[in-house]
Amino acid sequence: MPPTDRGYVVFAPTATEQVVTICSDVVDGQAKLPFAWYVGPQYVDVSPEIAMVGDERGGYTREVVEVIGDQEGGVHIGKPTSL
Repeated sequence: MPPTDRGYVVFAPTATEQVVTICSDVVDGQAKLPFAWYVGPQYVDVSPEIAMVGDERGGYTREVVEVIGDQEGGVHIGKPTSL
């Protein structure tokens, strides 16, 4: 099973790569208490049902989401699933 994290996501592209930060909260667009990162993913797939401010080129989720990394280097972001 691929790694899974749950939290808010902040997208912070740099000049050379995308950074996807998973954190406990977002305040004024900034990640608070970050606990996981995906640096330079091959692609980012955000489910259309996720409420966001901005987009994956610079923004953050308005709700807690589930983040899954795949074997091809991609990151998938969607609604949390029930265990």
